[in-house]
Amino acid sequence: MAADTIPWRVLVLIGTIWLAACDDLTFPEPPALFEDRLVLIAVFNPDSTTHPVLVWSAEAGRPLNGIGAKLYRNGSTEGVAWELLDSTEDTTDLSVCGRRYGDLFSEPRCLVLTGQVHAGRSYLVEVTASGRSPARGSTGVVGGFQIESAALSGANASAVLNAGWTRSRGASHYLVSLRRYAESRLRDYQGWFVAVEETSISRDVPRQAIQAALEPLTLDVAAIDSNLFSYMTTGNGGGAFSIPPVQNVEGGFGVVGSMLLRSYQVDSAARAMGAGQEGDGPHDFSQGHTGNIVFTGSHREVAGAVVDPETGCYAVLRKSTPDPTLRVARIYADSALVFTRDAETTTEPGGTRIVVHSGSNRVSLHAVRRVSGEGCDGMVGGM
Repeated sequence: MAADTIPWRVLVLIGTIWLAACDDLTFPEPPALFEDRLVLIAVFNPDSTTHPVLVWSAEAGRPLNGIGAKLYRNGSTEGVAWELLDSTEDTTDLSVCGRRYGDLFSEPRCLVLTGQVHAGRSYLVEVTASGRSPARGSTGVVGGFQIESAALSGANASAVLNAGWTRSRGASHYLVSLRRYAESRLRDYQGWFVAVEETSISRDVPRQAIQAALEPLTLDVAAIDSNLFSYMTTGNGGGAFSIPPVQNVEGGFGVVGSMLLRSYQVDSAARAMGAGQEGDGPHDFSQGHTGNIVFTGSHREVAGAVVDPETGCYAVLRKSTPDPTLRVARIYADSALVFTRDAETTTEPGGTRIVVHSGSNRVSLHAVRRVSGEGCDGMVGGM
């Protein structure tokens, strides 16, 4: 299966978690249909000393009582397999888990374990509830790494992303994406992303992904271990005959893994013009009434540019205030014809997202004025 077509496993999709798992990442025998086991989701972040844990009942509608969670690390003394690091019986608000795992159903319970985790060591999470068998899973922790470069170039139907980073100890794969939310979360990878084993990438990025990314354009690279990657990229949900993902939780369902995120502001000439092509894409171009080439785009700050093909003189058009809903359609004399596009604002865990649609509900004419630089004769009206 090609790495860039692997589907993202929705971590908290209750209806697809039916089969038990063993700790060697193989598919187990299915349990009885209504066997009442616990579902455990825990993803360690070595940059953090707090580790949110999700737990719920595999049998929908069954309440959980007497919930507890424990965190162990592999023993440092001979004869001791696991050393207790932390334990808790206190559940917390789901938003605490939501900041790491994204939108959640109302059914899971959220517990928070504390303790510093280190690359090269193994850690085990165990959850219990009254009248239930314990569920536990263990994993190694990925090590630190740094993004060394990231650049987006080109202005066709897609731009080319070139990026490189150092290797993360213990990482199985790297998930590469352009940030779409104020806070990066596991479920951000429902948008455009690629999964690679190497420490560099040179890939085409669809113009829709560039449009959907936040400003400033930010590359997110997540190093993930083999347990989490297997869980995310196997199985097929949706219905009674869904195929479960590979899991590593003993006595229950789910995954215990690790992930470390690094971010880098992208050097992008393509983003300034929206990286698209003629038509309804992120940018358009036309010939103005004076013979100049006029580029217009959907960037929230840069509205477009006017270029004199004879002299190479150019002017960059900027909006007076950043606004992703305003799109310059044409330049006429010393004014810009502007369409105001339909938009809706949604609040999601991690931030506020503005969804801008292609339709427009208003058209207006805006005066263009020079605010800096030296003007060229006949560039835009009398400037």
